[in-house]
Amino acid sequence: MSPSVRHIAEFEDYFIRINPNNPSPQDPFYKDSYMSSNQCRLQGVNYDPYTRFPNCVVPIESQRYFYNFTKIITMKKMLFTKAEVSYSNV
Repeated sequence: MSPSVRHIAEFEDYFIRINPNNPSPQDPFYKDSYMSSNQCRLQGVNYDPYTRFPNCVVPIESQRYFYNFTKIITMKKMLFTKAEVSYSNV
């Protein structure tokens, strides 16, 4: 049986509201995931491999609703993959 994907509006709203430059401590790997998927470096990041990336242009929250839907789906998949890997290593 393969897992199914459900659209959860509350999760999407939460995810869009995350400030990439200052994510919640509950999302410790969010910055790395954001920079990896966007191939850019967030403010204050000075560690490899991101030092060679250009600075991120972070859209305001209202723009993220319209322009980042596909990135949100990608990030969700990355989060679920990391969670599955973490769970399988337990």
